[in-house]
Parts: sequence; structure tokens; C-alpha cells
Amino acid sequence: MSIHSTKNTCVVVLAAVGFCITATQNLVAASPATAPNVTYIAYGIFAYPALSGSDIFKLAGQPFSINIIASEAAVPKKNGKQWAQYTNLQLTGTVYTGLEPTPISFSNGSTYVTLATGNPDLDFFLLWTPIHELGLALTITAEISMPTGTMSSAHILPFNSIVTLTPTNATVTYSDGMNSTTLGINGVMMTKVSAGGGVAALSAGYFPGLE
Repeated sequence: MSIHSTKNTCVVVLAAVGFCITATQNLVAASPATAPNVTYIAYGIFAYPALSGSDIFKLAGQPFSINIIASEAAVPKKNGKQWAQYTNLQLTGTVYTGLEPTPISFSNGSTYVTLATGNPDLDFFLLWTPIHELGLALTITAEISMPTGTMSSAHILPFNSIVTLTPTNATVTYSDGMNSTTLGINGVMMTKVSAGGGVAALSAGYFPGLE
């Protein structure tokens, strides 16, 4: 083989190696292990009185705080043109109740979140999560309507602005399968970004302005 031919072969091999290295780096950069985490944070006070139901936990008028952590690399379980549902997300929360003097903390990794941006008048955030407290198996559903443009898309990404929660745009319903209570919400919802596997900036149980 001539020297010229050998040089050409080396160039091809080095180019291929360089391509493989670049491709590997791109895969690492996009992997779930290194993608940033977005923490959805909501805190405030449940409006009094309840919008409907008997409010057996006496949550109306009480403060709450929740965090939901999701990776920006999360793949939706279901999705459409401008909506996506993400499952098995980690949720932590703290809520006060009129039944006990001390707050109740809870957590699970079975939370569902649906994001939707298809409505020209609003963006939409839906939360569903199971909770086992005080000997009861409950499901919690929160529905939050946000100004258009709060979310850039239905992907896991930080909000573009802080959302003010009122009973006209934010409600939470808890149910034991037979009885349901719906409460309005007065508070704030926002997002924080941290490195993959990082700790959220606000921890459950912290109520800014409500200490």
C-alpha cells in the first residue's frame, strides 16, 4: 500500500473515531441521568369554605405545599399534538388539617402530570396522585388553568412566569372513592431547575410568606 493510500486510510479511520466520540458525547448529554430536573412547586392556602363536598379532612382554610420532580428528558406515557401525560413522578407535600395540630407530610413516586398548551386562551396543568393518610386511601386531583405562554410546550420545562392561584383558576379534589371534596386554592405555582438528581430549591413544608 502506498504512503498516500495509507494516509487516506488513516484520515478515514480518524474521522470515524471522531464521529463516534461526538455521537457518544451527544448521547450522554441527552441521557436522563444528566438532563436537568424541573421541580413544580405550589404553595398557599385552601380557600374557605369548600366548593363542594363534606371536607372530612378539614382542609379548607389550611396551608399546603407540594413539590413534583421531573426530568427534562422524561418521555410522556401518552401524548397528543399539544399535550402530554407524564407518569411515575416523585411528589412530596405537606398539608395542615383541622383534625390534627401538627402538619401531615406525604410522598409517593406514582404521580401523574398532564401538560397542555393547545387551548389559545390558556395553558393547563393537571395533577393526579394517590395518598394514604389517616387509614384512608385517597386520590388527589388538581386542575390549574394558567395564562397562555406560561409553558413553552407540553414538554417538561420550566415555566416562563410565576402563576397566581385563585379559586377561579385552581382547584383540588380529594376522594376516597365514595366521597369527594373540591377546594379552591389561593397561592402561587412556580418551577425551579436543578442538576439531574439534584435537590429542589424549596422543600416540602416550606411556606414562603406563611411562616
